[in-house]
Amino acid sequence: STMDQMLSRQIARDTLRSLKKSASEGFWTGGHVPWGYKPVPDGKRTRLVVHEDNAAVVRRAFDLCLTDRLGAQAIALRLNEVGMLRDGKRWGKNSVHYLLKNEVYTGLRTFNKTHKKSGRIKPREEWVQVVSHEALISNEDFERVQTMIEQRTPHEFGGTIRSAFVFS
Repeated sequence: STMDQMLSRQIARDTLRSLKKSASEGFWTGGHVPWGYKPVPDGKRTRLVVHEDNAAVVRRAFDLCLTDRLGAQAIALRLNEVGMLRDGKRWGKNSVHYLLKNEVYTGLRTFNKTHKKSGRIKPREEWVQVVSHEALISNEDFERVQTMIEQRTPHEFGGTIRSAFVFS
């Protein structure tokens, strides 16, 4: 049983090392493919390539945020109004917010950022970050959108205490 555990841990380390190598070479290592891209075989592995129809929606969402200064909910409503749907489904505020916060649209791929089981963020030196695919949004535009989102986020929480009871 002890030997099996040791072998299992060794296989896990080897697998992680192999995935890090693939990610550093710009290959797609699996998971949810970001909207606007599609996985394309490159030998035995795959790379991300722009899916032009879906990429137009991503560019439009960033454009609405930058030029019209709209938030995620207003962008979702606007995309739905003009029929720019997501595989036949309507856009929601959370999916647009996730799209606007995702740095993959700048061409940057980050691998090994979080612990798989706990979801905690690993130390930055363990991450593998590489420009691996065509960018849909420039770094400058992405940073401007992040600044706009940060400025809109409420920073003060709570209000006045209305009751002296502990759990009210």
